[in-house]
Amino acid sequence: MFGKKENEVLVDHRMAYCVCLTTRRHGVYINREEVEKKFHEDDPPKPFRELNAFLAEKKLEASLINISIDDFKDKNFVFPCAVPFKNGQSIIALGVLQKGDEYFIKYLDPLDPQARQQEVGLNEFEKLWKNIVF
Repeated sequence: MFGKKENEVLVDHRMAYCVCLTTRRHGVYINREEVEKKFHEDDPPKPFRELNAFLAEKKLEASLINISIDDFKDKNFVFPCAVPFKNGQSIIALGVLQKGDEYFIKYLDPLDPQARQQEVGLNEFEKLWKNIVF
């Protein structure tokens, strides 16, 4: 997800699709075919600015936010958001759920055909997370 230039964020097919799904919160529907045309699954990741050029056609802009795990779990304004992981995967975080003393991240896997909401423990999430959200 990070390119040759220091801190240059790269966007692959999965991340672009996650970001596009979160645009529905703003009343903008971007279908999978549109994402496929610009960010094909077999193409190498593209610079973040190309994602924003794609979104600008819909009068939107994605922001990259560096955020701590404590702020992430306490700030509802960031949800839903696209979350890149260190392993190259991406999810759509929907919110934080507290069960007793434990916290869980509710999320969607954008490639899950059934679009089921899933949960992952905050500790497990933190191991995979890059501390950034879109």
